[in-house]
Amino acid sequence: MKSMYRRNGVHALAGIVTFPLMSAPWLMAAEEPNVLLIFPDQLNKSVLSCYGGPVSTPNIDRLAREGVRFTEATCPTPYCSPSRMSLVTGRYPHQHGVVQNCGWRQQGMTEDEQTYPRILNTAGYSTHHYGKWHLEPIKNGDSVPWYPDQYRYFPEFFDKMAGSFDQYKARGNGRFSDWYGLIFPIEITAEIEAAIEHNDLRKKWGNDAAGKMAIGMGRLDLKQEDCYDYQVTDRAIETIRRSSAAGKPFMINVGFNIPHDPYLVPAPYYEMFPPDEIKLPANAEFLLDQFKHQWSRAVVTNMRGPDGKEIGLREYLRIYYGNVKFLDDQVGRIFQALELAGEIDHTIIVFLSDHGDMAGGHGMAWKETSSFYEEVATIPLMIRYPKMLPPHVNKTPASTVDVFPTLFDMLGRDPLAQAEGKSLLPYMSGEKKASEAYPYTFSERISANPKAQREVLPEMAGHFMVRGNGFKYMVFSHKDEYQFNEPPGEVLFNLDSDPGETINLADNPEFAPVKEKMRAELENWLKRTGWAGAPVKASL
Repeated sequence: MKSMYRRNGVHALAGIVTFPLMSAPWLMAAEEPNVLLIFPDQLNKSVLSCYGGPVSTPNIDRLAREGVRFTEATCPTPYCSPSRMSLVTGRYPHQHGVVQNCGWRQQGMTEDEQTYPRILNTAGYSTHHYGKWHLEPIKNGDSVPWYPDQYRYFPEFFDKMAGSFDQYKARGNGRFSDWYGLIFPIEITAEIEAAIEHNDLRKKWGNDAAGKMAIGMGRLDLKQEDCYDYQVTDRAIETIRRSSAAGKPFMINVGFNIPHDPYLVPAPYYEMFPPDEIKLPANAEFLLDQFKHQWSRAVVTNMRGPDGKEIGLREYLRIYYGNVKFLDDQVGRIFQALELAGEIDHTIIVFLSDHGDMAGGHGMAWKETSSFYEEVATIPLMIRYPKMLPPHVNKTPASTVDVFPTLFDMLGRDPLAQAEGKSLLPYMSGEKKASEAYPYTFSERISANPKAQREVLPEMAGHFMVRGNGFKYMVFSHKDEYQFNEPPGEVLFNLDSDPGETINLADNPEFAPVKEKMRAELENWLKRTGWAGAPVKASL
């Protein structure tokens, strides 16, 4: 069935539609366009050059230049699996029930799940997911029928590389990295080795999964072609070619693992960002007391050299920046494949991340913090489809839950009945101004269900964020559980005057009306979206 577009009571089939506030008509697609989601993991948007960052990303910048680049987009949670589930359902974690990363603490997606990709599959699209998925129904290797040919770290890449693991491990300490059982050959610098020895980290962290990543930071001793994310790109390119030749519309989600851990990157990317030349973020010295003992901070303070220098943090950023550059080159390969297949302008391209990374902000690295700092809570979001969308920078408040409702609006299809997200199309087309949109977005962290089930129980706690109108309000709960064992409390930042989030205004009487307003918005949102956990309290 071909798409029918309707805006302000005007239908269009392979015709011209003129949107209010637009200076020229934009041609609508007569055929069903392809859908391509480029979905890197843990990407801090402020690192990208199109967001003013230090890493030159010309291919991602092209997407920003030729499409719509959002500046006020946030994730529903700074956590992998819950955010991914929110993407494909348009619902928040406490609604769909995936509140932790899938595995022993959390059940994942079921085969009868109602998701947007499943609907497209039923409608005749060739639907695919290559790369990190992290929504296995029960255990590693489980899948769903609308993704028939996945290529994940586990089990596909793991099985392919299994014969090499013993060989790599035989290289000895400092020459391999153990990432959840995947053994990578590495080279580490003398400075990192000195920091490891000085802090006795092989003894302290040698049996800890996160610690192993930290003491395994370095140059990945593999050719690019042997790296996981390069092979993910290969599979996406092949499917673009095959689907185009068959004349069948495709929906491909390219779920890059980079720049997420492991903290490794191959040459020449490793050499592109010398640690001594890396400038730390301006807010590196500002951290609220409640986060000072969390892993994102501990991994920095425990990786300092004998002279107290930030050896670990600078090496982390070197690798992180290198992986962002590696990512950009893979995006360029995908664009080239689309152009060669004649599909580049017949494909709706969406670029976003599941969440961010502290990337040195507030003196932290990685994402293992209960905070909702801008570094982890905001995300890059860009949408390119020149047949419908005029290129521009867009300030509409947006969330991951809005992505597929927007895509379905662009395809002329109805959203899922229970989707919480809204379509951003009217704000991209010019039909509505950004100032007309609901000004707030929300993010959350939810404690685990004790039986790993997808149900929010009355005893489960939540941390919550409300962001909008130039402010960010956060409220933290208390529970004797990982990331919830700090005292409850409130945080308020004025993002307009304090973009680095260095001054907590929660107890400032001048800003009491702002805090009360945002607290009321949070309570209304929790009620409207069916929060079933413990009441949210700012104090005991």
